[in-house]
Amino acid sequence: MKKRSDIRKGAGCTKYKFGATPEGKVKQAIVTALQIAKDHGLPIWWTMPAANGSGETGLGDFLVCLNGDLIFIEAKAEHGRLSKAQERVKMEVEEANGTYLVVRGEEEAARLTTALMRMV
Repeated sequence: MKKRSDIRKGAGCTKYKFGATPEGKVKQAIVTALQIAKDHGLPIWWTMPAANGSGETGLGDFLVCLNGDLIFIEAKAEHGRLSKAQERVKMEVEEANGTYLVVRGEEEAARLTTALMRMV
């Protein structure tokens, strides 16, 4: 049984409540993909950093640790664009040989599990 702190931190939890916006639907589809990856035995953990202005902007909607590698995932509606801060962080992460994924639309989110499996 998940502890309350696990649910709050997102440790494999599918209980997130997102709005009915196109981006909210993408976020829910990403959570589902992450949970499926975990259910298939991938060594994966994730959380959603607080977006309340107290931390760095542009980090992505999800921080994922997959087999020891840190992955940033930004959810966007199908034609959504990255903010300047997100573009900056994406560039900095990639310059450090890291991974910053932009998932646009529910169809891309549905393919995320397969993409993650290929990364292991």
